[in-house]
Amino acid sequence: MSLIARQWNRSGTQVAALARLVSYGGLLVVSVVVLGISFVVSSTEIESGQVVLSPPCLMQRLFSVGCPTCGLTRAFCAMSHGELDAALDYHPLSPFAYALTWLGAVAASVGAFRAGNELSARNERRPP
Repeated sequence: MSLIARQWNRSGTQVAALARLVSYGGLLVVSVVVLGISFVVSSTEIESGQVVLSPPCLMQRLFSVGCPTCGLTRAFCAMSHGELDAALDYHPLSPFAYALTWLGAVAASVGAFRAGNELSARNERRPP
């Protein structure tokens, strides 16, 4: 294998590791923001209108029928404050979605850590 081919191959693996790091990092940031907001804001604050996190559901306004995600914001806030009954009232699949968000945050943390380690290990082995 020529020197150019080896250099391109190394560069390609570094790009792949960097792409994984960015992808996992983005998922981690989104998960942490969603979960962080759910711990700071209570569902009663959203319900009363003291806190507005998103615009009203367009489908609810137009057709008087909630979309499949209606109630998930309030349900996440209720779950973070230990109000399981309220969360189930807001959205019946909220415990599943909440657990999936936590699982996504953990998986993204592990993936970002591994991609970062791979990237730094490749940079250390790279000749000057």
